[in-house]
Amino acid sequence: MKIYREDYKFRSGTSACRWYINENDIPAMRTFQRGLPSQVTPVQKLELQSEDYMEQGVEEKTLFDLKQIDPLADKNKRFQCTVTLISIAENEQWCCRACRVCNSTMIPGDDGYQCTKIDGCSCKQYDWKYKVCFIGADETYSLQFMFFEKKGVELIGTSAETLRKQYDPSSIPPEISQWITHKFTFVVKVLFKKSVKNLEPSFEVLMIKERHGKQATLPNIIHNVSDDDLPPLVTISSKRKIEQASLSYTPQFTDIQDMDVDRQSDAWDTTKKHSESKINDDDNKNQLEHESKKLKVQE
Repeated sequence: MKIYREDYKFRSGTSACRWYINENDIPAMRTFQRGLPSQVTPVQKLELQSEDYMEQGVEEKTLFDLKQIDPLADKNKRFQCTVTLISIAENEQWCCRACRVCNSTMIPGDDGYQCTKIDGCSCKQYDWKYKVCFIGADETYSLQFMFFEKKGVELIGTSAETLRKQYDPSSIPPEISQWITHKFTFVVKVLFKKSVKNLEPSFEVLMIKERHGKQATLPNIIHNVSDDDLPPLVTISSKRKIEQASLSYTPQFTDIQDMDVDRQSDAWDTTKKHSESKINDDDNKNQLEHESKKLKVQE
């Protein structure tokens, strides 16, 4: 404790700040109070959600069960699941520019960066925040799990601003990738905006309930699909059997009916002339034989 003008006791934190405990008779404090408006809204105490509250009403699900949820109907529900982190989602950056006022994503605008909050936010300043998208799996399925700044710091142990000084957003830091093959029990909720745009839902990690450590093997995913959802089975023969069957096949010939032919067509003229020529040749041959016999008789 230190003495202020030999009357007021205060505690010094740093050279730039001091805390006065239950003391109102300070000139600077009286000046500040006189500058306040007549009606001041008191600051409300913020009740933080405890871990006990987070676990109330939580349904434990497998990842295949979570795949079946409706993002619209279940967007306010919390679920518990146990997963092993098997990879990091492709084409996803591990951090993003977040608005300093509302933490919404910032995008390039006409004059720097602008906030994407739907209700509108005029803030132009941003900080780098975590947006790590892990692929988690159990024995039933695999889904995406998003770590934002608070849970990202809890998992990784350092802020996104610190890692951003060393790594680009498209280059995954080893401080993040080292958690692949680790198993966790999470409390999660569905990411509504991301889920409605994709075939499968994605989830935000609200609580890291338990750490099970690094796993020697990854989950062997077995999809729980009923037989009714599967197409009918089709027997497939090998190529060799098909070729042998083709070689041993003997075609069965059937009676072939005569074709109707227009016998008065000009196409038959050649055949007709050939027949007439054959008849004339036979007549000439018979005539020669007859004259030959006649000469023999005369002799």
